[in-house]
Amino acid sequence: MKRLKIYILLALILLVFIHGTGCSQFFRRPREQNQQQQQQQKKDPPKSLLSMEEQTDSIIKQIQNIKEQRQKIEKQQAQDNGLAQKTEQQGQQEQQEKEGQESEKQGQQKKQGQGEGQQEQGKQQSRQQKKPEIDWTGFDTKIQALHSQWNSFEPQAKRDGAGNRLISDFEVQLDALTRQVTARNESQTLLAANKLYQYFPKFLNLYKHHAPPECKEVKYYVQQVILYGQEDDWENAEQLLPDIRDAWERAKGKMQTPDKNLNEKIDYAVDDFIRVVGQKDLVLVKLKADILLKNLQTIK
Repeated sequence: MKRLKIYILLALILLVFIHGTGCSQFFRRPREQNQQQQQQQKKDPPKSLLSMEEQTDSIIKQIQNIKEQRQKIEKQQAQDNGLAQKTEQQGQQEQQEKEGQESEKQGQQKKQGQGEGQQEQGKQQSRQQKKPEIDWTGFDTKIQALHSQWNSFEPQAKRDGAGNRLISDFEVQLDALTRQVTARNESQTLLAANKLYQYFPKFLNLYKHHAPPECKEVKYYVQQVILYGQEDDWENAEQLLPDIRDAWERAKGKMQTPDKNLNEKIDYAVDDFIRVVGQKDLVLVKLKADILLKNLQTIK
């Protein structure tokens, strides 16, 4: 009798397990369909939001491009200075070898050397004057546009479900960016612009989208890692690496028709980027970041 009760109990447990598994599989597909329906019911993102994202991204790219151009010019100047020093040393050696010659000839050589030195100095000054500078007047125009577009988007964002905290945080950071542009502070403007960029994925999640907004979240973290790397602050840079992987995993989870080959490429690109950040090599970090961001842009 006891055995019979045990068999009945085991049978009931097995039945409950099978029933639970079947129900979970049964309800899983309707949940996925419900998520797709909710996405389809969302409105297209307002033009003012898309324009703000483009303006902010433009500020970041312009400053980074100018910084890279300056680095190339400085590298070329360093090479030119090294060549000039080498030429000067060779000239001094030749003069020492000709010490026994007439003083008049030595004087002519000295004048010639001084003339060549002045010409080289003039060339260097000319190259220094050609270093690119930030178009702050253009940035002032972009800031004015950002405030105008925010004034247009803010009430709509509230109606479409944006929380008070998100709206407040965005306004605080927009004001911070404005102050840095007004102060003509290049490094702080770059940092403030990227911090502002982190809010756009959150707003975009309120609307219909093809590529998940979390892809832009990955972009924000990658850019922030580069900014930390440029300041040789690798400790803070490495702290963002789990956020990059987490944002990318969430992005994949939202894809309605994922491209498996592309996602696999991005998986490896994320791994490569994280690996080179650990090596603290800014050149490699920028190279791997460029590959990762280009792959993210191709998501549809």
